[in-house]
Amino acid sequence: MAGQDIILLVAGVLLPIAFAIHVFLNNRWIYPVWAKPAVVILCSVAVVWGSLDWVVLNWRSFYLTREAYDRLIGIRALLGGVCLGIALSISLARPYRKNVDKTEQAQSPSD
Repeated sequence: MAGQDIILLVAGVLLPIAFAIHVFLNNRWIYPVWAKPAVVILCSVAVVWGSLDWVVLNWRSFYLTREAYDRLIGIRALLGGVCLGIALSISLARPYRKNVDKTEQAQSPSD
């Protein structure tokens, strides 16, 4: 297992968790109603994806057959696609808007 594999494995798990924290705790952006459940699904899929990636990297120490290894590779790719799809859907969703403070809104000139 190379250092690059470990970095990618950690990034593949930590980035979706950081994105979930951003969606839940950021007060400047208001996300759609479906974004919070989707981000919970994203986190759980990312953890499974990372675990499966670790198993795939160490498949010989688990004495897996080549058929099981190939199946795990397919499932890993599917979970990676689900993670990317959910993250892109939330990022590109449009009913979110910037939350404007009422004092800033009162001070701005009206038309």
